Amino acid sequence: QGKNLKAAELYEKSLKRTPNPRAQLEYALLLARMGGRERARKAFQQAVEQDPSSVLAYVGLAKASLETGKTAD
Repeated sequence: QGKNLKAAELYEKSLKRTPNPRAQLEYALLLARMGGRERARKAFQQAVEQDPSSVLAYVGLAKASLETGKTAD
C-alpha cells in the first residue's frame, strides 16, 4: 500500500505539471485499485475529458460512478 501511495503522489505532481491522457488514465486506475472511489471517479472524468476516444476511461468512469452513486439522471 505504501508504494501505491507514493505512486499516486508522483502521478499527481506530474499531471499538475504536464497533463497526459495516458498517465491520467493510469492514475485513475491506480486510485480505483486503492479503493479511492471518489478520487478515482474524478480522475476517470479528467481522463475522458483529455481523451474522449478512450473506451477504458469511459468504462472506469461508469464503474466508479456506480460505486459512488453518482450517475447521470
